[in-house]
Amino acid sequence: MSAELVGIISVGVGLALALFALWGLSLKPLQANVEALLANLTEMNRWVRELGDRITRLEAVVVTRDDRECLAERVARLEVVLAGNTGRRNSPSE
Repeated sequence: MSAELVGIISVGVGLALALFALWGLSLKPLQANVEALLANLTEMNRWVRELGDRITRLEAVVVTRDDRECLAERVARLEVVLAGNTGRRNSPSE
């Protein structure tokens, strides 16, 4: 190899290393973006947990309404029995 070719290759490698170092410095904004993304994901995780809690509370309300409907049906049946009661005592088997 000629000395000129070795010099050109050395300069090329030096430039490549310099560009790689500059690229490394340009990773700082990328790191900030990744940190912001992680913060956003953490916030979204909190929102999802809160939404899950709200759904759980809503399910509890729905169950309560179902219980009220069941109780209303039982009261209606009891009212029918009481309205049809002729004064005799109903046996527990009825």
